[in-house]
Amino acid sequence: MGLRLRIMLICLLLAGLSTVVVVAGVVLPKLGQYPKLDQQLAETSRQSVRLAGLTLANELDEARQRLTRLADHEYLAYRNHAKASQLFKEQLAHDQDRPALVALDDHLQAVASATPLGARDFSALPIARQAQATDGVVRSGLVAWPDGGQPRVVEARRYKFYDRAGEHWGVLLEALDLARLDRLLNHGTGTVEVFDATGRPLIPVPASATVAPATRPEVAMALGGRQDVSVRADHSVMAYAPVPGFDWAVLASTPTAQMLLPLERDIRQATLSGALAMLIGAVLAVLLSAFLVAPIRRLEAGAAALARGEWEAGGAGTSLLPTHRDDELGRLAKNFELMAAQLRDRFRGIEEEVAQRTSDLKDANLRLTQAVEELKALDELKRAFLDAVSHELRTPLNFIMGYGSTLADGLLGPLSLDQERAVEAILGGSDRLLGVINDLIEISRLEAGLIPLVPVAVDLGELIAIALEQLDAQVRERELIVTVDASPELSPAHADPERVGQILKQLLTNAIKFTEPGGHITVSVRPVGDRLVTEVADTGMGIPAAALPYIWESFRQGDGSLTRRHGGTGVGLAIVKRLLDAMGERVEVESEVGVGSRFRFTLPVASADGSRAGEGTAAQGFGQQIQ
Repeated sequence: MGLRLRIMLICLLLAGLSTVVVVAGVVLPKLGQYPKLDQQLAETSRQSVRLAGLTLANELDEARQRLTRLADHEYLAYRNHAKASQLFKEQLAHDQDRPALVALDDHLQAVASATPLGARDFSALPIARQAQATDGVVRSGLVAWPDGGQPRVVEARRYKFYDRAGEHWGVLLEALDLARLDRLLNHGTGTVEVFDATGRPLIPVPASATVAPATRPEVAMALGGRQDVSVRADHSVMAYAPVPGFDWAVLASTPTAQMLLPLERDIRQATLSGALAMLIGAVLAVLLSAFLVAPIRRLEAGAAALARGEWEAGGAGTSLLPTHRDDELGRLAKNFELMAAQLRDRFRGIEEEVAQRTSDLKDANLRLTQAVEELKALDELKRAFLDAVSHELRTPLNFIMGYGSTLADGLLGPLSLDQERAVEAILGGSDRLLGVINDLIEISRLEAGLIPLVPVAVDLGELIAIALEQLDAQVRERELIVTVDASPELSPAHADPERVGQILKQLLTNAIKFTEPGGHITVSVRPVGDRLVTEVADTGMGIPAAALPYIWESFRQGDGSLTRRHGGTGVGLAIVKRLLDAMGERVEVESEVGVGSRFRFTLPVASADGSRAGEGTAAQGFGQQIQ
């Protein structure tokens, strides 16, 4: 019998013995678990019902805390129903099914909701009237919701709101999503059932709110505060317990066949592992028999030594190579030695080059890191400086404006004509300085991400009219002609009206500033796909082409010299750009020196219910569509 065959037989014998030992060590302990199966099944059922009860209690407690938190919110106290609805949507954004969350006024009429309002009259809902007369959270049993959908469990809490007539008590309702609770509890093996304080089933969700209480003894015992395990006639193990902190009961039923599945799976996996071990042993036996031959082993050891970098002649790598042989293995060893010499020379050159390049990269990376840190520090210093200067200037400026107004009103005595002109100059300069300070604070808040956006359906024509009314004095002073081209039948936009008004005022102020007396300013709005394109065009001095890339930066103007004719800090267009970026929209400019400038920006069209229409982005085809 040859050496290779003997090695293969030995390896196969060892692999077989190892497999038998491993399988026996895994299977026998599993089989030993069968006498204790009843205790394990009971304990597993107790754990299942305990986990289901804790999960249900956590969900109910979270809903109660959310209801209490929202009922104390200022949006409800001051009847800001649009923002209250938005707040409700944000609170329930993580829940794909969105349970009903509705605020009622003192007449139990719906005024705010997380979903589009259907039925608005909730006066027939007993839980609503009960909550209005009770301090704290109250919860109903299974009731029919006014929209005619599935029956629900409703939690309610009253809240206080104010109007000119005084204080009133409204009601905040949250209908628990029983289908979601059903998915949370019934995601594994077995079935979890939930019953309310009267014994009526809640989960699985019944089709009607008028269901009879359950008659099973486990339900009554769980509602009475007991928790235990029973084996039913249908070969299943049932555990029952009360829900911690609530007057509900939970039952967990699991077929005994499903409880045995893990044990059977372990035994099957152990058997498969044994078979796999036998297969691996056979493969290893073949491989070892092929490699455990003396000359080949010497060649392998020599190659390993050369792989470790033992290149020098006479070293461990070359001494192990069988170069004395005059056969195929000897010639292979000689060629291997020649290859090692060539690789030695090449690797030395590569190592030197890699070391040099690594050193260069480390130096460049260090310089880049230092530059980035310096830029971050400078940017943070700029923000801190702007915040400090802006807020510190406001206090003395308020004193100046207050005393100036007092002097102008003659409260400190009559003024001469020259004194009146001086006071007017002081107040005019103070107004301009206040505008500069407000711009600085606004740009700081934008850069810090502190500007909230509340998009609703807005009428752009109305916002344009408001902005022009605010700037009417400046338009008249410069004798400008302003034309508005916005159809009354134009669709509303989906945007924050306060921020859109700010954008329009900044662009119009910019156009008025840089347009000579007698010039013309045009404001137009037109639809392009699912967007509304607003354009502010003037016949002013225009912007040089070299300055166009920089006009959106803070503290930059087209004329950046210290002797420029037009004042300002250069943050107006930066505010416009950052506001539109925050909305996910685009703004662009066309300008020609001596001819004028045209600023355009987009806003999405609002749908019929006031939400955003379409899913397109402003970046797609913007430049081509608005030419």
